[in-house]
Amino acid sequence: ELFGRQLGIGNDTMVIIYDDTGLDATRLFWQLAAGGHEKMALLYGGWTEWLDKKMPVSKEIPRIVPQPFMYKCNCNVLATANYILANLGNPNVIVVDTRPPEHFLGLKKHPKAKVAGRIPGAVNAYTLMNWENKTYPKPPEELLSQFEDLGITRDKTVVVYCNSGYMGANSWFILKVLGYPNVKNYDFSWLEWSQKDHLPKVMPAAN
Repeated sequence: ELFGRQLGIGNDTMVIIYDDTGLDATRLFWQLAAGGHEKMALLYGGWTEWLDKKMPVSKEIPRIVPQPFMYKCNCNVLATANYILANLGNPNVIVVDTRPPEHFLGLKKHPKAKVAGRIPGAVNAYTLMNWENKTYPKPPEELLSQFEDLGITRDKTVVVYCNSGYMGANSWFILKVLGYPNVKNYDFSWLEWSQKDHLPKVMPAAN
């Protein structure tokens, strides 16, 4: 309904995505990838660079021509709570918390999260640390060094999460661009994990 009827995206449509900061664009990129779509790209520098280079702009609202869009789940890019639970302690799987450090440490929490804390064994790689001025990704060699120092290497399956899958999708995009072959985004993230009492959590004593 959204992609085909409202946006006019067909299964063979090339989709160029941009926004002001890169976070919304990478979320949409991941969502399309999760639906089996393969023809999409991010506009480098986004709207900021487009304006800086004085490229043409328009205020005209385009006429949408509905297209058939068959959404097929690409489970290779999606992680579930059960998948993470089954792989806790697996040396070939690394869980990456992409939230700000204060959320990772349990000092703050999302308003909809039941408790503050993190998934056991997760390492913290805050999404915004991957970008310069929220617009341009850092140089590839700097990003690779940043991830590898945390044990996030290409030979592992990488599971990223945040509070709602939003920042996780951004880090998923960065890792895929860097050539990481197996990256999954836990879409429901901490908002789901924190609500389920049977799932293990690392929480501060105040909780």
